[in-house]
Amino acid sequence: MLSGAALLAVSYTWWYRAKPQCYLLDHLKLAWVLATGAAVVAVVFHGFIRPIAGIAEVLFWAMALLYIYQRWIQRPTQMAD
Repeated sequence: MLSGAALLAVSYTWWYRAKPQCYLLDHLKLAWVLATGAAVVAVVFHGFIRPIAGIAEVLFWAMALLYIYQRWIQRPTQMAD
């Protein structure tokens, strides 16, 4: 389980660094993946699981709400003719 979490965090970080342009949603996704990986590691240390899981949950909801806003609520900017 620990190696899987580490592999996921490393592979996503590598993909994030290789991406030419990063936006706010990309930063939130990276932070969420790292916090989720840290929560898996924190399962071993029971005292740290609640704060790290709380951070991962807040990041997830921020990411989800930003996606919903960008996809369905925000009006697209008008293209210049």
